[in-house]
Amino acid sequence: MIRTLLIANRGEIACRILATCHRLGIRAVVVYSEADAGSLAVRTADEAICIGPAPAAESYLNIDSVLNAARLCGADAVHPGYGFLAENAEFARRVVEAGLVFVGPKPEVIAQMGSKVAARALCQQIEVPVIPGSGATDDAGLLSWAEQHGYPVMLKASAGGGGKGMRRLTDTQALSAALSSTRREAEKAFGSDALYLERALDRPRHLEVQIISDHFGHHLHLGVRDCSLQRRHQKIIEECPPTGVSSEILSCLTAAALKLANVVGYTSVGTVEFLVTETEYFFLEMNTRLQVEHPVTEAVTGLDLVELQLLIAEDTRLPFRQDQVIIRGHAVEARIACEDPGTGFLPATGAVLVWEPAFRARVDTGIDRGSVAGPHYDSMVAKIICWGDDRGAALRRLDWSLANTVFLGVRNNIDFLRALLRDPIVQTGDLNTEFVEAWSYSTPTVSRRQLLAAAAARQFVEADGRGEAPALAAFPVCLEFVGQPAVRIINGLYTVEQEQYQVEYRPGTLVVDGHRFPVTVAEYDNTWWIHTPEGTVDLVACPRHPVPQSSTAAGHSLKAPMPGKLVEVLVQVGDSVSADQPLLKLEAMKMEHIICAPNDGVVESLPFALGDQVKAGAELVGLSATLTEPKDL
Repeated sequence: MIRTLLIANRGEIACRILATCHRLGIRAVVVYSEADAGSLAVRTADEAICIGPAPAAESYLNIDSVLNAARLCGADAVHPGYGFLAENAEFARRVVEAGLVFVGPKPEVIAQMGSKVAARALCQQIEVPVIPGSGATDDAGLLSWAEQHGYPVMLKASAGGGGKGMRRLTDTQALSAALSSTRREAEKAFGSDALYLERALDRPRHLEVQIISDHFGHHLHLGVRDCSLQRRHQKIIEECPPTGVSSEILSCLTAAALKLANVVGYTSVGTVEFLVTETEYFFLEMNTRLQVEHPVTEAVTGLDLVELQLLIAEDTRLPFRQDQVIIRGHAVEARIACEDPGTGFLPATGAVLVWEPAFRARVDTGIDRGSVAGPHYDSMVAKIICWGDDRGAALRRLDWSLANTVFLGVRNNIDFLRALLRDPIVQTGDLNTEFVEAWSYSTPTVSRRQLLAAAAARQFVEADGRGEAPALAAFPVCLEFVGQPAVRIINGLYTVEQEQYQVEYRPGTLVVDGHRFPVTVAEYDNTWWIHTPEGTVDLVACPRHPVPQSSTAAGHSLKAPMPGKLVEVLVQVGDSVSADQPLLKLEAMKMEHIICAPNDGVVESLPFALGDQVKAGAELVGLSATLTEPKDL
């Protein structure tokens, strides 16, 4: 029996496993890096052990450090979570050799299915359909296969998953340019730079089967999930069950998944993923771990998948049969990430000023007020999961829950998710993996109510530093925020572009011309974060005197939009460059981001060398021409 469990992961993942452990009375210990010392997981665990500095390679991916932590706390078992070492066969083997229980399948199964090329070969042997593709080979071999079989192609990491090390490419030039960065990304994410190619399907759906297997040869499925809404090949919305998919296709998927589980001798919880057209299905990969999206399966089955993992790890038979698995209603999950949809989903960092998740939804998260979103790990920080009797009810509840989740201090994708979920095509369920990339989204403009809320809150605080009394100025006050029209205030009467409003403000509430609605405000470093039912904005306050003449400033250098590591320099001092030409590649939050020239110019300086860590705002490139902000990131 497992009495002490070491959780070898962080953030939302660790907190999710902690919740089950606490309910079952299992002593739970988490490991943490120096960057996560004050995290929610560390503060809520029974014990926590520091295993190294912030870089994952020196902490969460350091097998020796994790095993030393397991010995230190006297753990009976190790749960790898999902991500980091979760699908590392060497880690699983060493856990077992240390006399501990590994909560997951056998190391040899992880090794067999961890290689996407080997998994594809096995599926071909047992007649599970796979997409035509190459083996893992060198750059020349990949280019040759693509030329022979045609474009478009999907370039993938053999040891990959979660959208890392994956590119959709349409010609030889694009493939050749992507090889080095994709290999680098794969090496850092999975410890292997092996790549292979697949023929790219036209607008397929991404469906996956949740499987569960014990040590007594029982292999069951817990339904099918739809994970077709993705950006950069990473899932952002998941639901269960799929809508608009024939029962015949669904039966084929579950049968193929169980066949594969039986052939490899699978044990524990896992997922078999497929790409699906109207009439065909193709094996994509097998994830030998718990998935980020597992809560939607829990919501429709009433099962706790972490608890089932622990039961199987203790050599317990599955407590139910396939005919006892009942799918009830519909569940949808939205992933909240610290990223800016307005800049191509560029990762965002900063301190969490306010975190108030909706109280009527299931929320899996690893953050709270005061947490810091740094550049070292994945940008996803929370998931909101809603259930309904049918899909329409689940979507409506999820929209309400997102609208009532207040996340201030770090730019995030909540408003983007709400807009996506309200799209008429998404509402009908006619989904495919290319939908989000082709979908048009514009960052909402600041509404008049949001501007009034920012001005009222600012005036309230400035008039009384303690924020305890109303701020009714008896003389005219003019407040401005960068890029917004001025707001003039006197005795509660607000004027914006000759329109007048009667405004009353108290923390938590704003009344505009008799219309009362909730508002949450936070201020840090002269930036005012405003949340209203319309969404969230952040506004930079202009000083009262002198009045700024422009909301933008000209400069002669490009600056780092976030902290990161310089992984590739594509130009040299003296080079002539054209607008939109890639100059540098910056790595942050496990993804690479291209810094492009906003206009023609000549490279005058390169202040940083390959491998340097740079801070947000650091000058990366000096050009001879006057530049605006980077626009292709």
